[in-house]
Amino acid sequence: MILARYLSRQIWVPTLGITSLIIFATLTTRLNVWLSDALSGQGGTVELLFITFYYIPLFLQEALPAGMLLGILIGYGRLYAELEMVAMFACGMKYRQLIAATMIPAALFMGVLWVNNVWISPWSQAKASEAWARQAAVSPIDMLHAGQFTPLGEQGAVLYASEVDTENDVLTDVFLSSGLDNIYRSKTGAIWTDPESGARYLVLEQGTVQKGLPGQDGFSISTFERYGVKIQERQSKPVGKAAAISTATLVKSDATWAQSQLWWRLLSPFNLIVVVVLAVPLSKVSPRQGRFLKIFPALIIYSLYIFAQNAWVRQVGSGSIPLWAGLHVLQLLMVVLSIAAWKLPSWWQRVTS
Repeated sequence: MILARYLSRQIWVPTLGITSLIIFATLTTRLNVWLSDALSGQGGTVELLFITFYYIPLFLQEALPAGMLLGILIGYGRLYAELEMVAMFACGMKYRQLIAATMIPAALFMGVLWVNNVWISPWSQAKASEAWARQAAVSPIDMLHAGQFTPLGEQGAVLYASEVDTENDVLTDVFLSSGLDNIYRSKTGAIWTDPESGARYLVLEQGTVQKGLPGQDGFSISTFERYGVKIQERQSKPVGKAAAISTATLVKSDATWAQSQLWWRLLSPFNLIVVVVLAVPLSKVSPRQGRFLKIFPALIIYSLYIFAQNAWVRQVGSGSIPLWAGLHVLQLLMVVLSIAAWKLPSWWQRVTS
């Protein structure tokens, strides 16, 4: 029992640390894109922080197995490199005891993933979907402040108003630029909503429009009584429909895609067993090789497995593969192949000797 606790500790710390790094790196990449949209006038920045936290349970589904894979390779690799594992085997520890000790943290992580997949992740994705809908309802005009230039979308347009009456949607001293060669100025502006289509327009009144650049052909300045510009409404960020559906709803549904999603939530935690069977043999290194020698091959193998898993789940969801041949078949196949690759060299050596 003492040995099992010691071996488990070698996995806990690197697994949690690497999982956190994977989630942080993924969130940083997503947040960078979302903040770029917000800074270009396509939404508020405050709610993005809450949306970011909603995505943590979704990313945990993939990050935790990958984190445990690297955690085993690093933790046990250190024990092999420093000859601690050699001493344990010399004192009578069996290989099955090593596997059993590794299964202790794996079982706890599986429990965490089950709770996350069945309850937490669907709830957080539903909340993310609601938050994106609120973001989509906010146009650049809604974020306009008096005396400040506000970007309008990604086309380089800029809007300015010296005064903003938010109650009546009226702007004063309006400046609108859709480029250096297309500038509008007006005394007043208002936001008008088309009652039929629901589209919103910025209507400028009593102003001038400058076309082209001074000193170049085609340059002109003209006046207008009224000019309307359609306000580009933002599109809601895509949130996986299946990921945001509660597990109870999936259980009641007979649709193939719903059953596929349900079985994925229930079976994907067993990827940790695949990780254990794959990582424990690959963690064995000699002191001269170093503990990081087999990390790259392990990542390549696991990446191919995840790629095959995602393709397999999509085929099951589309009905191309029957439900009875779902993710568990691929997981079982991966376990068998990993054990065979581990046992085959010693078996072949005994046969040929």
